[in-house]
Amino acid sequence: MHELLGATDLLVAGPFVQSKANDGRGWHGSTNQEFVFLTNRYDESIREQFDRIPVFEVRTDGHTADWTGIPGMSPTDLLQH
Repeated sequence: MHELLGATDLLVAGPFVQSKANDGRGWHGSTNQEFVFLTNRYDESIREQFDRIPVFEVRTDGHTADWTGIPGMSPTDLLQH
């Protein structure tokens, strides 16, 4: 997890809450989720570009990770890039 977070610029944190679901735009599924900027690469102005930038999404329960956005890559492949 430390390696993965070390390679992360922007983290969308928080569980998806159906009653707070948005329209599917803006990289978060529900309005309770927050944007955590882990590096200086991006800031709040990135929101203006949401529709043009590909998304890589990781979900974890603290023990295992699941992701979408990079087809054909295993966890080992991801950490080597």
